[in-house]
Amino acid sequence: MMASQLLHKLKKVVTLMVLAGPLVVGLAEALPQSNDRFMQQLGPALVRVAGYMGNGDSGNESPMYGQSSGFFFDRNGLLLTTYSPYVALETKTLCEKFEIELYDGTTRTAGVLAIDPVLDIAILETTPASDNPALDITAPTEVDIAEEVWAVAGRSSGDEPLVFSGRVKAKDETSLYGSGIGDLLINTYMELPEYAYGGPLVNARGEVLGLNIRYPHLDNNGAEVSGEGHAVPVSSIATIYRVLLANPTFEQKWLGFGTRRLSVQEGALTKRLLQRRGGVVIDFVWQEGPAAQSDIRRGDILVEMNGDRVLTTTHFKRMLFDTANETTIDLKLIRDGSILSTRSLVQTRPRWAAP
Repeated sequence: MMASQLLHKLKKVVTLMVLAGPLVVGLAEALPQSNDRFMQQLGPALVRVAGYMGNGDSGNESPMYGQSSGFFFDRNGLLLTTYSPYVALETKTLCEKFEIELYDGTTRTAGVLAIDPVLDIAILETTPASDNPALDITAPTEVDIAEEVWAVAGRSSGDEPLVFSGRVKAKDETSLYGSGIGDLLINTYMELPEYAYGGPLVNARGEVLGLNIRYPHLDNNGAEVSGEGHAVPVSSIATIYRVLLANPTFEQKWLGFGTRRLSVQEGALTKRLLQRRGGVVIDFVWQEGPAAQSDIRRGDILVEMNGDRVLTTTHFKRMLFDTANETTIDLKLIRDGSILSTRSLVQTRPRWAAP
């Protein structure tokens, strides 16, 4: 089961809205209760993440592509950050090298362990140290009305993190979002800078409530609502993490194309040609992948795989999951109103191919 399939099971998460505007404060001033204890608990676990295309780093010809905050959640060197800054959307190419800067200014290289592009989560893995700090994401914490919360950003060169502060109010998720994944998120009325995404959302006790992500919330006219922030609740992260560990991103089967669901018009075309419903649309083809070599094109509708009907995107992922690597498969497609057949090779997803 893919992590995105769990979305409908997670919609009981309470959505929160911050009443006060954002206030940037130093971490010690933001949390007056036992500053020394809190700085030990939270500060050392925060990092700055930088991603580089290819195998480059900051010292050669490959420039930094994206950056964000992040934090360790496991003492074995696992950390959470956000996914979207590290993907070139035009080519769906993922950064291949990551560098993290720790709270004390030291740096380590990291690699991608797993990704959930739907919730904008990336789990990175780096060499653990004996004193590796970690924040607890295993115990979801209730948030009270009017309670103050903080979005915390990792800063480079050992500087204190910056914290964006406001108050919360329970909000009905259906009236707030209507549809989509937004009703799974903690909604905050504080617009964050790019470097703050990937950092934790915490309460006054230093308990982690969620992971700050960039989620464009659109109004009824399709315009992005400004002045808002969003975080994936730790309850959702814990569930998704277990799924991702069982099905690591770069051990998944891959045909070299991405898919989307049929539009109404595409569904009608499929029914007219095949006298049945179902299928998925090829919405992206990696030029270096097996699909391109088989002349599969963007806009094709995939309707059969090895003689079995393809019903939905979820059904197709399950079919692909059940197929052995390095297997050549038969595909039936609809292109420009005609039915055609081709063959393609199932491979393991390469690390540069963004999900």
